[in-house]
Amino acid sequence: MSVARARVPALARGISSTAPRCKKVGAPDKKDRERIRQEQDKANKDRANSARLARARGDDWVDSGYQPQMGRIILDRKRGRHRFPDPVATPPKPFNGRLPGWDRLKDFGTEHLEIGKPTFFPTGPKDPIPIFGVPRSLENDFRLLGKPASVTRQCTLDIVEFLKSLKEEKPRAEHRIITGSNGSGKSYTLLQAVHRAAQEGWIVVYVPRALDLVKNVSDYIYDRRTRTFFQPQASREILQRIVDGNALLRRTLSGNTYKMAEAGIQESSTAPEALQAVLTNLGQQTTTPVLIAVDEVQALYSTSWYKDPYFKDIEACHLSVPRLLLEFASGRKELQRGAFLGAYTTTNTHFPLPLVLLEAADAELEKPAGPWDPRPEHLKAYISKDLKGFHLHNRGAISDKEAIGMYELWQLAQAVPASNTERTFMNAYMSSSGNPRAFIMDGLLRAMEV
Repeated sequence: MSVARARVPALARGISSTAPRCKKVGAPDKKDRERIRQEQDKANKDRANSARLARARGDDWVDSGYQPQMGRIILDRKRGRHRFPDPVATPPKPFNGRLPGWDRLKDFGTEHLEIGKPTFFPTGPKDPIPIFGVPRSLENDFRLLGKPASVTRQCTLDIVEFLKSLKEEKPRAEHRIITGSNGSGKSYTLLQAVHRAAQEGWIVVYVPRALDLVKNVSDYIYDRRTRTFFQPQASREILQRIVDGNALLRRTLSGNTYKMAEAGIQESSTAPEALQAVLTNLGQQTTTPVLIAVDEVQALYSTSWYKDPYFKDIEACHLSVPRLLLEFASGRKELQRGAFLGAYTTTNTHFPLPLVLLEAADAELEKPAGPWDPRPEHLKAYISKDLKGFHLHNRGAISDKEAIGMYELWQLAQAVPASNTERTFMNAYMSSSGNPRAFIMDGLLRAMEV
């Protein structure tokens, strides 16, 4: 009787007694739990493979735990709700491979370059890699190898000859974009050019991760005078790396400009103006060649993740650092002696390649473009009339000598099995169609999976 009376009010209000309970606010649903579980399984598998490689090399393996990518939602089991990771990326750990075979490799800068010959990048305190860093894809490769290394290719010889002609001939400026398919080695070629230029007395300005300049991971403030958004922290970091990575900078710059650079490093609020003054002074002088190298260059021509006061996306050309790099890429700012080199990535769908950049560099398009495809006018203003594409040899496909060199390099890292070497090599080479990334990741490393 009492039970029936208790149910009457609920039924009278139209509420079923068997209705499901309301979901707790902030609690992850089934799809979120499944996605988090898949991410954890993938991270555990990658960590196990890295540990196996480290034990094979004799390295000390340190398990850093499960760390999702920046921007992913993490499940906080203690509090039972979602939390977001710290947007500040942790600094990369140094490369410390200890393999007996590394003694046979020569320095990339001092060794005579020969196609198919593996060489290692120096990592001294004044070398480009410890100061400027490397792109994300190359960082993953170097962690598996245990040491930054590469193989000399035909495109390596071409870009070294290109830099040599700029240094020895009459002072002039060149604007080039390294073109090629996905995984063809554009970032490797750009890094080789940076190392070669640094060891031949160039002043190098290297930005390996241009996407970080537009991903809203640093502070920004609107400047009424220039009508742009200043990026004090990003400007200070780039300025610090330019000063640390170039020993010739003090005698190349004028006294007041160098003092301004030091002031910008000490006080981040003055860093944007100091960075602009330093690069402008470097572009106007003709005593020392200057190389401005930007990887992930399509980020400069995209819409950033920064927001204006009306919560609208800010164009990258309205941010101080991307705009400064674009002015050198387009020739708006003078570069009397040197070159602007860029390389793009096709794997990031959030920042796609603009069609105007591909057409200006005469790059091979993945699909035909018609007159109805978007070609923003404000992007055309930041593309130099003298822009040319630095096309990788044979569209980036590796030759048999280059493939053998890559195989030898990854054998030194003990990342490929010692048995069935000929079969492993041929299977990887034929299935990849000569693509370097597919040859390594989908071919050689796939053979070691248990």
